[in-house]
Amino acid sequence: MSHSSLRVEKDLTHSYLYLYGKLWKEDSHEQKIIQQCSIPGTLPFRLIQEEQEDIFQYNFSPYERMLDYFSDKKMNLSHILSLFESIRFALFHLEEFLLSPEVLGLDIEEIIYDAENSSFLFPLIPSAKNALEDELKKLIDYVFNHVDEEDDCAILSAYFLQQERKKEHLQLPRILQILHCTADKEGRRGAPFSSSPDVKAISSEKLPFGKRVSEEIEKTPVDSENKTDSKSEKNPDSNKPFSVQELDLSSCSYSEYMGKQQEKVESSTPFSVTSDLTSSLPEEIEKKKEKWIPPHFSSLKQVLRSKKKILLCLLIMILFPLILYAWKGKTTLIELLPCILLIEVALLLYGILDILPVFFSSEKEKKEKS
Repeated sequence: MSHSSLRVEKDLTHSYLYLYGKLWKEDSHEQKIIQQCSIPGTLPFRLIQEEQEDIFQYNFSPYERMLDYFSDKKMNLSHILSLFESIRFALFHLEEFLLSPEVLGLDIEEIIYDAENSSFLFPLIPSAKNALEDELKKLIDYVFNHVDEEDDCAILSAYFLQQERKKEHLQLPRILQILHCTADKEGRRGAPFSSSPDVKAISSEKLPFGKRVSEEIEKTPVDSENKTDSKSEKNPDSNKPFSVQELDLSSCSYSEYMGKQQEKVESSTPFSVTSDLTSSLPEEIEKKKEKWIPPHFSSLKQVLRSKKKILLCLLIMILFPLILYAWKGKTTLIELLPCILLIEVALLLYGILDILPVFFSSEKEKKEKS
């Protein structure tokens, strides 16, 4: 795209990017989606139709163009990684909206940088057919020319990207893989790359308790030795080996062993203990007799309880229709007669249920006695 077809306009409140000399097709499905939908990772689009040509307007306020932002500043590893991650993010959402990746504007003059979120935004150009591979090669060249010379990891990643650019087919996943590998080797972004960890740098770091790592490393073996010595002084028997006594049981039999154990028990127990045991037995038996209740007494209690319940149910059965007759009259009583009968039968069954198990158990006892 030539420089004459692009214009940037800035005022007190807005910043606009205008593209001229582009085609707009009213019947195109892609162009309707670009005009009506806001796609993440891209700039807001607006069509300005004039008599002679169609103008594409993109609002990029409050951000800056990549060319303007990095004219004075240099790109470190986080900027490079964010650039290609933003491209991947925009392409992913274009697939969701069934848009061709060719409509994504990757021209260096059209890319917008969001410094607050450290991300890049791209315009969507309707009816465009951009060769993404060529645009990515131009971006790699731009990164190589604007890399931060003080960031060793950024220089290393720019060199690897230049090597990848020389290949026949350039792929975005491979570029991201190179950048992520460099970031992982770096350990943390902004720190210089080193293939092996620096011992001095580790020793200079402080632990949460204010002690250096090197001090802890020096103290740990000595402290462990002191702790073991103090434990051995407190428990002198802990260092001694355990003595194990072996017994020969080949000539013993189970009956002989049980007989000897019984003789020991009899010789060790005094006569007073046996007398106490014999005297306490009848007392326990008497107590058990007092607590024990014959089964027919328990059944009688159940019968008495169930009788009370039956009387209560019968009282409700009598009072319920009388109250209804006094309250609503004869006609309602006749209309609700089936319901009243069902309620009274349910009350009767509820009262009889407790007597039935007692009745059947008493019959079984009679049969067993006979």
